[in-house]
Amino acid sequence: MKFSLIAEQLKNIPHMSIEQGKIIYDFVLFHNIVHPLELGFAHGTSSCFIAAALDERKSGLLITIDLKGALSREPNIYALLQTTGLSKYVSPIFVDTSYNWELLKIIEGQTKENLCVPLYDFCFIDGAHTWVDDGFAFTLVDKLLKPESWILFDDIDWSYSNSPTLSGMDWVRRLPEVQQKTPQIRKVFDSLVRQHPNYDQFKVEENWGWAHKRHTGVTQVETKTNMIIDEKGLSEMAYWRGRLNAEGVLKNSHYEPFYTSHFGFDHNYYKGKRILDIGCGPRGSLEWAHMTTERVGIDPLADLYKEFGTEKHGMKYVPTGSENIPFLNDYFDVVASFNSLDHVDNLDKTIAEIKRILKPGGFFLLITELNHEPTDCEPIAFSWDIIEKFTDVLTLIDEKHFERSKSGIYDSIPANISYDHSNPTKRYGILSAKFQKNLSIKGGEVPCQSFDRLSSVIPTISVIIPVLNAAETLSKCLDSLATLEYPAEKLEIIVVDNGSTDNSIDIAKSFKVKLLYQHTMKSSYAARNVGIQAANGELVAFTDADCIVTPTWLSIISKEYSESSVGCFAGEIEAFEPKSLVEKYSHRHGTLRQRGTLTCQYLPYTQTANSVYRREVFEKIGLFNPEIVSGGDADLAWRMQKQLGLKIKFIPEALVYHKHRSSIIGLYQQYKKYEKGKLLWKKFYPDYNLPSLNQRKVELIQWSKKSIRSFPENIVNYFNRKIDFIDLVSPFLRVIMAYGTYTARKEKISN
Repeated sequence: MKFSLIAEQLKNIPHMSIEQGKIIYDFVLFHNIVHPLELGFAHGTSSCFIAAALDERKSGLLITIDLKGALSREPNIYALLQTTGLSKYVSPIFVDTSYNWELLKIIEGQTKENLCVPLYDFCFIDGAHTWVDDGFAFTLVDKLLKPESWILFDDIDWSYSNSPTLSGMDWVRRLPEVQQKTPQIRKVFDSLVRQHPNYDQFKVEENWGWAHKRHTGVTQVETKTNMIIDEKGLSEMAYWRGRLNAEGVLKNSHYEPFYTSHFGFDHNYYKGKRILDIGCGPRGSLEWAHMTTERVGIDPLADLYKEFGTEKHGMKYVPTGSENIPFLNDYFDVVASFNSLDHVDNLDKTIAEIKRILKPGGFFLLITELNHEPTDCEPIAFSWDIIEKFTDVLTLIDEKHFERSKSGIYDSIPANISYDHSNPTKRYGILSAKFQKNLSIKGGEVPCQSFDRLSSVIPTISVIIPVLNAAETLSKCLDSLATLEYPAEKLEIIVVDNGSTDNSIDIAKSFKVKLLYQHTMKSSYAARNVGIQAANGELVAFTDADCIVTPTWLSIISKEYSESSVGCFAGEIEAFEPKSLVEKYSHRHGTLRQRGTLTCQYLPYTQTANSVYRREVFEKIGLFNPEIVSGGDADLAWRMQKQLGLKIKFIPEALVYHKHRSSIIGLYQQYKKYEKGKLLWKKFYPDYNLPSLNQRKVELIQWSKKSIRSFPENIVNYFNRKIDFIDLVSPFLRVIMAYGTYTARKEKISN
């Protein structure tokens, strides 16, 4: 993400200035930071600046830690990450008391043979600001920070006595005067960091203290990437260099059949999924999986694998072990361990991490060798009963045992020689196992294999799609609905034609849908009302004919069904394959994303491209108001909240893709329609704060002046490749939006 864009989104958020954000953004880019650590994030402003730099390079993950109280900040880090679209680059951790306890857990996970293996390549400390907390934090971070990395302390001259928010607190006044007046981070920096033999290149500026961690006297081998590896890592690298010499190019075509046909999947299954390969090696095991939303390989040696050309594989390589996988709970749809489970350092921790990061309903695919003696590269030995370590949380779907051929694990399975358990000779075996993570529901956890054993308890859902001359997009929409991972007997798809004159009706008839008609009133809300009245589902879901739903859209939402205080469930809306300039701009601008409407100052609301309501909401407050040409979704959500006191729950993982307007005139008409809808809000909600016509005129003039004023600098930055073409034209497109808004108001006055 370009700095200009993230700066615009964060300009009014405390506690990091735009100038400081630029420094840390540039630092992360210049030093090629991949694995940063942050202690103390407050609102998450600094986290977003770091994440924006990671996004610019499309690589890396920030681990950031703060107290649980940070959740109550307005906005909190989750809101900022949703607003900026940077969630996949940040993993927030919330703790009860101190980040030092979390650092202890990380150190334990990184400790191998009584040595803590460094993990992070940058650390930003902006937390407690006390000698006790941050002095100890520095000691812990030093164990986790790689050589040739930097550590940064914020607020180096801050003290309790010069804090406008804390100086008057009773608990602060009870502190000894010296503790109130002393800049404690300065003491940490001068008395601990400067005097530490591992650090040099100290600098203090802009209330920040920087220190560089130099090479230390560690007896392990240091490589040209400044990554320290042990004997096991050296053995692994020697193996791969030998394979490269033997093959010329490390090939990867053999992986695809194991991810697909061997385990009963096709390519369509992986569309929109997140997939992780544990112990991926350098071959590019997921290069084939271009249809996924995210494809990640983790390996402790991932940084070293660059010498084998891993940048060309189109997948994200994360340099970490499997004992501490830096992703959120329930993150991946598919996790695979092919020929890697016996390579890990701690088997139990690895299995626990697999269970943690796999989504309920997601699949774990295991192919591993058994019954071998430990080696440098494969220090873990186990037999067929390894399966039992998974089945407390995962359900075993399929299991196959093969004899191991001399040519290796990937040739043994196609050879298809079943393992002869009657043969007592101790020898290698090959285990292939497919697991599915259990889904938590009322009454405990039950397996969710194809939802077969849940069909009596999960809710029925009716999906309603209004259609008006949607022939160009309707097929793709209905195709995506046909791939939903939801029991067919619990699902109905309702298409309501609103008077199409193209072949939309014929397209709808070619799918297994309930086709209805609303030809008396041209209104998408009137069409939706027809669908609601015919719907049989306990939940009524809405999407549009120019949307593509992800396979897990409804299965994710259905998990929240038991939360009775929620009347509406909403997933995120992202751009579908933006190609034109306007589409790419709208995607970057965040048009149609739920985060914009969920932060509406009047009351939050969701957009009908991705909203799921309880059926009883309509029974109690009525249907959509068809008089509202745009924004009827807001009216419905507001009535629900005002009349029933029910909440909206945002579930960003329940993803739907939406096609943006592709032309400038389309963008103009879109914002003109939005403003007309807001005029009707004012009619039905007199307390809604709608800007006046004059305010809209001022906005148009200001954006026009800004676009002209910024153009000379922007054109220079464009030719110097500091901004791209979308950044260059963004101010002018913003004028188009403002003109559409102003025109709608002017026409209203004229009428």
